[in-house]
Amino acid sequence: MEVEELLGRLKNLSRVKKVADKAENLAQFGLDQPELSIRYRTPSGWRELLLGAKSPVGQEIYAKVGDNDEVFLVAAMDKNVLGKSLFDLREKRLFPFGTDEVDAVEWKNGNLHVALSRDEDGRWVLKGNEDFKVDRKRVDEVVRNFCWARVREFVQEDDVALDKYGLVEPSAEATLAKGGNSQTLYLGAKTKDGKVYAKLKGRLGVVALEDRVIADLPASLSDIEDRSILSLDEDQVGGLSWKRGDEEYVLKKSKEDFRWAFERPEKLKKKALESWKADAVVSSLVRLERLEEPDSVPEDLREPRLELTVSDKDNNSLVSLIFGKSGDESEIVSVGIRTGDTIRPFLVSGEKVREVEAKLKDLEGDAS
Repeated sequence: MEVEELLGRLKNLSRVKKVADKAENLAQFGLDQPELSIRYRTPSGWRELLLGAKSPVGQEIYAKVGDNDEVFLVAAMDKNVLGKSLFDLREKRLFPFGTDEVDAVEWKNGNLHVALSRDEDGRWVLKGNEDFKVDRKRVDEVVRNFCWARVREFVQEDDVALDKYGLVEPSAEATLAKGGNSQTLYLGAKTKDGKVYAKLKGRLGVVALEDRVIADLPASLSDIEDRSILSLDEDQVGGLSWKRGDEEYVLKKSKEDFRWAFERPEKLKKKALESWKADAVVSSLVRLERLEEPDSVPEDLREPRLELTVSDKDNNSLVSLIFGKSGDESEIVSVGIRTGDTIRPFLVSGEKVREVEAKLKDLEGDAS
């Protein structure tokens, strides 16, 4: 991209103003020892563009082409683009893949060594433990961090004294693959200014990256475990219904304009509703994560204080949730997924449950 920008600017370079047909003294324009010279080859041979001093009036730069005597002015921005440094022109991406193109990822970090691949549905599967529930968003984040990583400094062009950079025995490594083609990155010691040394497998040289690529790398399986209690895609959801005491609330999402509206109670059917608040409830439900899965159903789920059903756009029930009677300040709250007469219990963060309930009450209050 940088090279194309340079060539495009050179090709379309135009005079702002002609200064002289023939300059007797190039020094007065800074062209005897130009600040920037660019040699370029055309079908008729090599040519050279010289850029000199800034004009005393305005922001333009004095310029001339090779042995042509004419001196003219070009825009200062042209000089900025044409005067790219070697660092500007070097490829700073480490992985030649787009985030969505990566179909396998493997990394080592401390004692953790994991290898994952995408299945036909785009879900990440842990090799050797296919039943492990992988947090897709967390792994996507790892892949995105490496695909988006850019070199901040080219430290050296050879592999001399790799121990100086912690790359003889790297502290971490990551491999990304697309269709059988893979690239491996070794990560070494961190610097005091927030960078980490790195090198690509099979290539000479050491570079420095922002150290967040290693700081954000999961170091345990629990870091990539999907602990959500609901396997829901937010785009699937088209309805919410819940009971609070004797009152029943039913919300439906329009297929046409995606706006939410109450269907019950009758008194709320014509009330205006801020649809984003209903979407926020769905998001909060999807973010509910288990802290523990007890062996037996807690007693406070036998008579839940709140029951909530999530349905799809065709009014088919996706999941029914019940919330236990834990105190308002409890750190852990019982939540169950009800299927017929069966309840699958979970212990979840009380704060997360209260967040869901507060958003439901907010909807009720807005509508009333």
